[in-house]
Amino acid sequence: MAFTFAKAANDGGGGGAQRNDKRQDHGSDYIEKCEFRLLLVYLRQYLELWQMFSEIDISGDRRVEFAEFQKAVPIIQSWGGKITDPAAEFKKVDKDGGGMILLGEIAEWALRLNLDLPDNDEFDDATLRK
Repeated sequence: MAFTFAKAANDGGGGGAQRNDKRQDHGSDYIEKCEFRLLLVYLRQYLELWQMFSEIDISGDRRVEFAEFQKAVPIIQSWGGKITDPAAEFKKVDKDGGGMILLGEIAEWALRLNLDLPDNDEFDDATLRK
């Protein structure tokens, strides 16, 4: 996902670095020099999302069931999430209605709510905001 977002930003789709006609285009399978910084930023962000997912996924089966989600409400609130109705919020996150939340669903939800782990390695770059 980090690769995809870095490439999209270079194509003008993500608000980040724009294509520079002076560079050599190696195609869509490679990260260009002007995309590399964004790739690292997005990798860091997705590593944080993976950490969030891992803390919620108590069983370690890479799927979050409602019971795990409900237990994690205090942790999610420490990340800045406000959950008043865990069942309703679980349904919002579970986009495919499968009864379990996968990493992609958690990532989309966490990004939309601007959840953030309580750590000291923050990176703030206005060019990455949409």
